[in-house]
Amino acid sequence: MMMLHLALSAYAGSCITVNADGCHATVAAAVAAAGPGATIGVPAGRFEAGITLGQGLTIRGAGADQTTLFSSTTGPALWSDATTTVALEGLALETSAGGAVGASRGSLTLGEVDVQEVGSLNAGAFAIVHDGGVLTLTDVVFQPDLTSGGLVDTNNSDVTLERVTAAAMRLGATPGLRATGGTWDWVDVKLDDITATASLATATGLNDIQLRRVRSACTTSTAPLLDLQATTVALGPLLIWKSDAPALLALEATSTAQGDLGFSTLIAEPGRSAIELRGIGATWALHDSVVAADTAVSSPGANVVQGTYTLYDAPQLASGSISGSPLLGTGTTRETPEFLALDTSTACDADILAPLDAGNLVDTGNPAATDLDGTQADRGATAGPDGFELIRDEDGDGFSELVDCDDSDSSVFPGADEVPFDGIDQDCDGSDLSDGDGDGVNADEDCDDDDDTVYPGATERTDSTDHDCDGYADPAEAPTFASCSTTPLNPGYAVLAALLLIRRRRKAED
Repeated sequence: MMMLHLALSAYAGSCITVNADGCHATVAAAVAAAGPGATIGVPAGRFEAGITLGQGLTIRGAGADQTTLFSSTTGPALWSDATTTVALEGLALETSAGGAVGASRGSLTLGEVDVQEVGSLNAGAFAIVHDGGVLTLTDVVFQPDLTSGGLVDTNNSDVTLERVTAAAMRLGATPGLRATGGTWDWVDVKLDDITATASLATATGLNDIQLRRVRSACTTSTAPLLDLQATTVALGPLLIWKSDAPALLALEATSTAQGDLGFSTLIAEPGRSAIELRGIGATWALHDSVVAADTAVSSPGANVVQGTYTLYDAPQLASGSISGSPLLGTGTTRETPEFLALDTSTACDADILAPLDAGNLVDTGNPAATDLDGTQADRGATAGPDGFELIRDEDGDGFSELVDCDDSDSSVFPGADEVPFDGIDQDCDGSDLSDGDGDGVNADEDCDDDDDTVYPGATERTDSTDHDCDGYADPAEAPTFASCSTTPLNPGYAVLAALLLIRRRRKAED
């Protein structure tokens, strides 16, 4: 019975279910059996998909690190023609020549999904394609080294991105995120360490663009990093630095309404521009921001820039440039913004782009706005009611709270000298040092944890040191027990002794 029970459990665990019922061997079979609005449960493992969904339903995996859907043929793992909502949750999608997932209409929602690449995407193929309707990505991660064809391509779609990450990848001549028509609403989007020839994001002819807490660092591009055109544009907080793109932002508001860029930190490399305003006739409000560049704002058209509460200048970067061109408008200041840390290398890990305590960014923003701590707003991307979570280096050891495992102790940081056996993880590697001499034996078993030639089982030497931890410093001192024979007993003696014992007992009985 136990063997039968275990076999049934194992079989049930590999089933693909519909509304937590039934047992289907393939995703396609489960989809065929599902009714509108059904939930298909896919267990851990890799499963062939390559199917078209004609009705709204939910496909839910066991987790993005456990369940993978893929297509072994040309074409996306999933394509939706449904006019209602198709939702993918808790799984990974492997891209192929046809991309990962697409929809021609309706609503497509991805939550807790990883997009992975197998081989290389063809030019023009995308991880996610959507034509019309609504596209929502929440907690979606584009895995490193996704290449060539881009990440998201939409047409006349309302796109919402929330907690979406793309990092450590190479993109070709196709923008990473591209939209024509529709709207964009982004919150908590991270685009780091990306090499591209096109823009990371391009939007053309959108009705409305809103980007909040969008970060990009250590990127390479020959085109403006974000190239955005919409009827109305509201940006900020944005945090963009260490990019060699010719401009960090290329912006065009196609109406005469006001475009808004506030509570942002934009730091361009020497010789590059921070903001390029295109089009004619828009009024832009640039406020509560740090704009640091040789050319802070360029506006070849008849745009009006109102620079209230704006601090900008180029900080001390690799070239040592601290020059800048004046903003168009009034109410600006020219200083070197005082951050907690901004190094001169190309790495981004050590930068802490939060205001220096009591520096010139603190409490110098719009008096009518407040920071997350309730005080008057600072300037920059960590300021304002929607600012990036404030990053600090409380103990002043040069490592922010993001990487410092104890930001209240200046002797504790990644790479610090470890002190053995004090119960403190000084170097932030996850544990206290328990093998002081590095000989592979923990201190509680090593008779001298300061000498890597001493440990149980080491080769003993003729000197004054007990190398093998047997209690004797010299091999000659250890007892040999020579008086005890190690020769095995002849089996014949044992048999003879047994016979004699039996004979004595019989005599005693007589």
